[in-house]
Amino acid sequence: MTPPNNADTYLKGGVSLGTVLFVLINPLYEELIARAYTISEVKFLTGSSVVAVMVSVTLQTLYHLYQGIPAAIALGAMFLILSAYFVKYGRVLPVILAHLYFDVLALLAYAN
Repeated sequence: MTPPNNADTYLKGGVSLGTVLFVLINPLYEELIARAYTISEVKFLTGSSVVAVMVSVTLQTLYHLYQGIPAAIALGAMFLILSAYFVKYGRVLPVILAHLYFDVLALLAYAN
C-alpha cells in the first residue's frame, strides 16, 4: 500500500468551522492588502496603473504557487481581471465578493 501524498491527506481532513471561517474572512484581507493597498501604493509611487496591476498580480500569483503552477497561472488570469476592474472603477467590494464566491465554490468542490 502506498502512503497518501500531502494533497490526499489535506483534502481528507474534511471541512471544519475553521475552514469555513477562513474562506469567509480570507477574501477581505487578501483583496484589501494584496490588491487594493498594493495597487494604490504602487500607482502612487510609479504613476503607472499598468505597473501597479502587474506588481499586484505577480505578488498574488507567487504566493499561490503552493497550489501548483497550472493553478497559479489560472489564478493569475483571474487576478488580472480583478485588478483591471479595481483600477478602472476604484471599488474593492465587488472584487472581495467575487473572490468570496470563487473561494466558496472551491470549498464546495473539495468538500465533495
